[in-house]
Amino acid sequence: MVYIQGTKVRFLLNFILPIAAVLFYTYLLIRTAWLCDDAYISYRVVDNFVNGYGLKWNISERVQAYTHPLWLFLNIIAYSLT
Repeated sequence: MVYIQGTKVRFLLNFILPIAAVLFYTYLLIRTAWLCDDAYISYRVVDNFVNGYGLKWNISERVQAYTHPLWLFLNIIAYSLT
């Protein structure tokens, strides 16, 4: 016979459900985590720009190596402040 008592429901809602939600979120985070090449390219361009070499991947080449100017310039501001 299954019955719902106040203490059992409270225990489920206050203890089991949050732990299950955190474990599920952690599983999803680990399962879908990946490192994008585009991020590394952007960070290298930011580093070259802040050090005075311009918006370049390689210092000696004139190639636009970034695909998202707004994100790049926000990273330049954050990197130069820190």
